[in-house]
Amino acid sequence: MKQRILQLIEIKGINKTKFYNLTGLSNGFLDKSGNIGVDKLENILNSFPDVNPTWLVTGRGDIFYIPVYSTSQELLDERIQFLEDQLKFYKNKSNFLEELSDIKNRVEVLEEFKEATKLLYEMQLEIKRTKESILKEKNKSSNLAVTTS
Repeated sequence: MKQRILQLIEIKGINKTKFYNLTGLSNGFLDKSGNIGVDKLENILNSFPDVNPTWLVTGRGDIFYIPVYSTSQELLDERIQFLEDQLKFYKNKSNFLEELSDIKNRVEVLEEFKEATKLLYEMQLEIKRTKESILKEKNKSSNLAVTTS
């Protein structure tokens, strides 16, 4: 149920502190383990009367409660607006997840590039050491040839 409360907070566009203030629940309540009592559930539902209690408790049904027996145009317009808002919210979340995936892929490519660059640098150092070693041997041979003459 706490996961659904966090989802509600996200959809409402508020933070945990604002939620605690609106519901009168203690700070950190959502971070603690344990079940939610009926009194706390009542506080939440009283603070957010548009929330569907069935959804909050079980996760079934719509998040927000709009009576199905209402046929007034105003309520139908509100329902349409709510559904459009929910659609926009989930599209934004989907776009965010796609961007996050793209960033992850870019980071992986950069990490591979970093490893390749490190390997190339190590190879360049090895080539430099080999050249220096060859020059030293060459100089020793030259000095030896001069000394024996």
